[in-house]
Amino acid sequence: MADPVKTLRASTRLVLSAIPLTGLLLGVLSQFIRPGQVHGYLLFALCGFMQTFLIFLWYRLDAQKRGFHRSRLMNTGIAGIATLALPYYLFRSRGFLGGLAATALAVLLFLVTLLMMVVGAAGGYLVRHSAVEAAAVNVTTTPTSQSKALPGEVELNRQIELLLSNNIRYPLDAQHHGREGTALVKVYVLRSGQISRAELVRSSGDADLDAEAVAVWARLKAEGKKLQVPDEFKPGRGELTLQLPVAFSLAE
Repeated sequence: MADPVKTLRASTRLVLSAIPLTGLLLGVLSQFIRPGQVHGYLLFALCGFMQTFLIFLWYRLDAQKRGFHRSRLMNTGIAGIATLALPYYLFRSRGFLGGLAATALAVLLFLVTLLMMVVGAAGGYLVRHSAVEAAAVNVTTTPTSQSKALPGEVELNRQIELLLSNNIRYPLDAQHHGREGTALVKVYVLRSGQISRAELVRSSGDADLDAEAVAVWARLKAEGKKLQVPDEFKPGRGELTLQLPVAFSLAE
């Protein structure tokens, strides 16, 4: 027959080890919940409630192990304001020196739980960003200029597709909510191949996607990236105008 005291001790240790794990889970969830996402808030609240429940469960097990009488007021305090009620319980159930040592251990457990939340948040952040790599941004280039299609257009298209596919990013919030669309962007390229500026011609229907379809050109310009513009594709005014549909779609 199992020793009740050993069973209580084992249960207490199990509950204590589960508290930092809930912190880890809360940290991970914090990276995936977005404003207005009701089910995300509910899940986050459920994890918070689970942490409160574990603290209360530990309190019950510890009080049972020590033969400490739990009043209704104490039960309510542990469940509602554990930060204040728990130290009071520790000093009442263990005396001054024992309560002081137990409070120090409780603070240590709290700090470990916070650390686990940070670790969880960092892990969730990495998962979200690695998931972006699985999201496809299809760049369908159809450059247009003042003249009709020229022989160098195919090569220019290839350069643009390669440049964008290696640098454009699928906005995290749009990806997380499954938002897709195609933005039409007008890009101005100097005779030297240096990127001048970009502007939105037609919206994709999503502000985040539109912003990225334009912002990628600002990043490329800041990095000094250039296009090899064919001689026959250089207009007399020294600036080439390209219209580029950028399609954001999520890979299955």
